[in-house]
Amino acid sequence: MTLGVQGALVAILVQRSDIRHHALWLYCLTLPVFALAVWLLARCRLPSRQAALLILGAGAFLQLLAVTHDPITSDDDYRYVWDAKVQLAGID
Repeated sequence: MTLGVQGALVAILVQRSDIRHHALWLYCLTLPVFALAVWLLARCRLPSRQAALLILGAGAFLQLLAVTHDPITSDDDYRYVWDAKVQLAGID
């Protein structure tokens, strides 16, 4: 449930065009959701293997959300792509 809420918060806030200026608020909104998820996970007392799979699955889900949108807090991704093209062209 908390993963769904956190994913929904991220998806809604990413749709805003001025999110770059409000990135700190995004982190502030998702932090309590993350804390709730940690608390629920500790309370459920899942076996280590199941807990690890749940955490990895949640991380993979949030990464899938992230790669469906352009970078919003930094343009370093574009610089890395440009650096790779320059290096592949043989320019140092």
